[in-house]
Order: sequence, then C-alpha cells, then structure tokens
Amino acid sequence: MANLGIDEYDAVVSSIYQSSLEVGDTPDALQRIAALVGCTGASLIRIATSGEILEFHAYNHSSAAQSDYGAHYHRVDPGVQWIATAAVGELGMDTAAFDARNPAHREYVYDFCYRHNIRYVAGLKTLQTPDSLTLISLQRGAGMPAFRENGELLLNRIRPHLVRAALLQAQLGTATTRQGLAESALDKL
Repeated sequence: MANLGIDEYDAVVSSIYQSSLEVGDTPDALQRIAALVGCTGASLIRIATSGEILEFHAYNHSSAAQSDYGAHYHRVDPGVQWIATAAVGELGMDTAAFDARNPAHREYVYDFCYRHNIRYVAGLKTLQTPDSLTLISLQRGAGMPAFRENGELLLNRIRPHLVRAALLQAQLGTATTRQGLAESALDKL
C-alpha cells in the first residue's frame, strides 16, 4: 500500500469512524488523514444550503485562515461551488476543480489561498441532506506535488470510509433527536 503499513491504515480508518461517533475526535481524524495523504492542512466543513457554515473543523490552519474562511471565503471557494453539484463520494482535485478556475476566482485564489499557503486542494463530498452538504477538504502548500501526482490512490482507499462515517454520524444524530423527542413525549404522559 505505497509504503503504508496495515496498522497505520487501520488507525486512520478507525479514527474516521470514531470522529463520526464523537465530534470531539474530528481534529485527530483530520490530522491522521493529512499525515496519511501528505497534506499541509485538512478541513471538515458542513455548509447550509443558505451558504452559512454549520460546522467547521480545521487541522494545521492558522486562526487567521480559519477566521477568514469562515467569515467570507467559503462563499467564493470554487471547490465548495464544485462540491455543491457533485455526487456524494465524488472526489475533485487539483486542476480539475482549482487551477482551471483560477482566473475566474481571483479573489479566492490570490487573496486567500496564496496568503495562507494553499496551492493544491482535494475535496470530497461526504454527505448531502436537504438542508446542508458536508465535505472534507485537503490542502497542500507551495512546493508540494499535486494530489493527482501523489496521493490519489490513498484518497481513493479512504474515500468509502469517509462517506460511510458521515452517513453514520447523520443517522446517529437523527436517532438521538428522535430519542429525545420520544423521551419528552413520555415525560409529558
């Protein structure tokens, strides 16, 4: 598995599922995914259909980068625009979703990415609901290889786990909500 031990791969996959059970474990999962794929940064983002960020976890991004992205740049991010129309489980990377749109998205690329050393981006849509979409975004800085040159195989190997974990988290959230409603109704009775 491209110099990857089975124990290391198992640890990454286990952390992905653990993060779906306990949101507090999401930073650990992002760190493990970034190490596996060789990224300088990683993010999990859940965005409402209205465009507001509902959930945002980042690994190895400065507080300034996180603040800038959350306040404005997620709205002009070409990767988010691409993921909004992509199928769940679809992976977009590098020139397919980023460089080809560079001239059309100057504000995002020049004002945000260059300032925060983001050169290559890979994104995966992990969940779509009527109200929101969830994605994993992986970033590499200047001087690193593009994902399609190095990392695509590993991304494809963990892709089904990321999608299943997001679905599991959504189902658990729905079950917890239903349980709370049932308990409330029983209390009233």
